[in-house]
Amino acid sequence: MLEADTVFHESSPGILVRTLTGLESGVCVGSEFGGCSHTTFSVGITFSKPISAAELRQSLRRVLVRLRHLAPSIACKLSKQSSDKYQFSYAVPKTLDDALTWVNDILFFERGEGGFTASHEHVVRERWWRASEGKYTHQYYITPIDATTDGSCSWAFSLSAHHSNIDGRSAWMVFDKLLSFLTEDLRGGAPPIEDLVWGKETSRLPPTPLNPFILHLRTLQIPWLYHPLSYKSIEGGDFVYRISLTLEETARMHVACKKHGKTVTQVVTALLCLGNAEAVLRNAANTSPDTFREVADGLAAATHLPTGLTSMNVRKHLPLSYQTLESEHSTPLYAADAFPLAPFDIEPYRRMLQVDAEKLEVSRTVDKAAFWDGMTQSVAESWKAVEGTFESFRRNTSRFSVVAEKESDPREGTVPLFTSFGDMTRLGLLESVRPPKGNGTLVVDDIDFTTRSTLPNPHFSFFQYDGRFVVKIVHGKTFSSEKDMELRARIIKEWFSVLFD
Repeated sequence: MLEADTVFHESSPGILVRTLTGLESGVCVGSEFGGCSHTTFSVGITFSKPISAAELRQSLRRVLVRLRHLAPSIACKLSKQSSDKYQFSYAVPKTLDDALTWVNDILFFERGEGGFTASHEHVVRERWWRASEGKYTHQYYITPIDATTDGSCSWAFSLSAHHSNIDGRSAWMVFDKLLSFLTEDLRGGAPPIEDLVWGKETSRLPPTPLNPFILHLRTLQIPWLYHPLSYKSIEGGDFVYRISLTLEETARMHVACKKHGKTVTQVVTALLCLGNAEAVLRNAANTSPDTFREVADGLAAATHLPTGLTSMNVRKHLPLSYQTLESEHSTPLYAADAFPLAPFDIEPYRRMLQVDAEKLEVSRTVDKAAFWDGMTQSVAESWKAVEGTFESFRRNTSRFSVVAEKESDPREGTVPLFTSFGDMTRLGLLESVRPPKGNGTLVVDDIDFTTRSTLPNPHFSFFQYDGRFVVKIVHGKTFSSEKDMELRARIIKEWFSVLFD
């Protein structure tokens, strides 16, 4: 690939294109398999007074035009050029009408589905697409909650976006700016969109951040690997569960993390590994004696617990002019590095999970020393080993195509994936619209996020908003079931309760 391909360049008058690289192209390939990795981000909003769909549509049309002028990459189309090559394209609006036509193509109003969570899940299930379909990468779905004839005070705003042009940090940057613009517009203080000059915004189309996609595991002594369960009667799709801690539970977790000198990401990663390990054992026991023995024998013989990809925001490595939506050149909307952490010591897991392979039984021991000094410490040490520099980020990019062609052990598909988005308050995102008062015009009562996945790997993502910690679990339907997911979610919730009491 030529270096020129990694930046937007004019392919014809008014049309700019760039080639996708690294993880950008990796998630495009994944999306061809049932929309794997498609993302949905939602905010539940309460306005200070009822607002009709017609009024909200007119306001959002103006807001989205302003947002596009600030961050033009939200208006990129995605297309498939060859079997493994994908391309973004951006068309410069000749007139305001052109920009408003784009809004008509990406703004949709839905019928109410019964509440915020139901509205979010409806978009997750029904509004995804593949990279090869040639659509705009960002689409917005607006759903009334408890609507009346005079409109609704409560609305769900969902951003359904192809993962190649969004990540867990930039999505909330986009919402933060969108809600700021919406507030200005509803108050009557927004600058007129008729004054926007089109063409110069193209200088703010960011290049690829050159991020990698590493699918292989690091060299292990004896990893705990096992074949994924197979539900062949199910075709495609995924199961999604949300675990929400209360304010009190979240506060207890933070106190425990601070007491032991560990970050929330380190602690929650360890807890999710523990909960997932127990769920794997119990689901195997519920499947068949042979399945359970494979999993149990693997745990007994293993020296390490492998992990799949975890992610890191790399914007701090970019020049200041590429770090935010408002910066000179705007930030790449997908700027996440992804890599496997060094494998964790398996011994603490055996101390807390006891297995009787003959009786097909699993029991647990609440050993806090094993959790804090063993599991969590192992995660912390793995994070310390992450180089985390832009040079390592750049080096890994060149490995992607080689690794993607590697024939892998199917058992590697069972290792968990992790994504931590952080605390919105600490990140300074959505602060002006937090409960209870918001900004006087609107309040964001809740937020949600789901990445569609058809993989055998369970995918755990977690974030905090307004003092409440949330874990989302996604697992491909071919490799799981409602019963499996309910068990996994219940076990993880129980570990949150007993470890931070």
